[in-house]
Amino acid sequence: MRSQLFMRRKLLIQSIGMSKQRLLLLTVTIFAILFAAAAVYFTGGLQNRTALAASVGASSTKAHIQSCQPVVSTIPSALQLATAPVGLTQLIDSPTLYAVYGTTAADLQAQIASCAPSDNSPGAEYTAATRYQLNWLYQYTVANGRCTIGDVRVGLHITQDMPSWQPVGTGSSHLYSKWGKFMANLQTHEAGHTALDKQYAAQLLSDLQNFPPTDCNDLDASVRHLTDTDVAVLNQANDNYDSTTDHGVTQGAVLPR
Repeated sequence: MRSQLFMRRKLLIQSIGMSKQRLLLLTVTIFAILFAAAAVYFTGGLQNRTALAASVGASSTKAHIQSCQPVVSTIPSALQLATAPVGLTQLIDSPTLYAVYGTTAADLQAQIASCAPSDNSPGAEYTAATRYQLNWLYQYTVANGRCTIGDVRVGLHITQDMPSWQPVGTGSSHLYSKWGKFMANLQTHEAGHTALDKQYAAQLLSDLQNFPPTDCNDLDASVRHLTDTDVAVLNQANDNYDSTTDHGVTQGAVLPR
């Protein structure tokens, strides 16, 4: 069984500058796994990354406002395919929420800047993150020196990190309304990445199921070329989606100001 891991991330928009992949001040370097930068590594698996950004301003956090806890990002686990049915098996976890506190937009911007998901790149901050891990398993039969793939199983595991505002004291009804719209739009954007991950996982399954009989000496390298290509296409699709939507900005996923 082989799997690959990728992480998609969307840059945090700041209210005062230009980001590497967004509007505004942060300069960011990113995981170029499949996940806006993605770094591929093989454990027998794949991971994907995605995050969306927002505006960041000077903090107006007051002493009585609770501090948020920085997100500890985790890699989705590879699905156990040995006992899974033939075909595509998907596990999409409920979002993991990280709490942010405050009574003003500046409070929320500052807390997200401090505690949102990060890939440990200098200056890299994200409002939300969507990650996937894709893995696969197949059997093959041998006839006249040629191998034919069968009983293909593909696993897709998706996780997300999302902010959750915990209001402190009395906040303005206008801020509550703007936060609600921001979260709905953020979820819409991240759902677009999830849909792409599911679409291309299904494509990988189809490509493996229709893989032609191959010289057995070349089977492993040929299958690897196919899966690497499919993963690269998925990464590009996610990058194109981020480019088209400006990482969710055109969908309204911009932090309240």
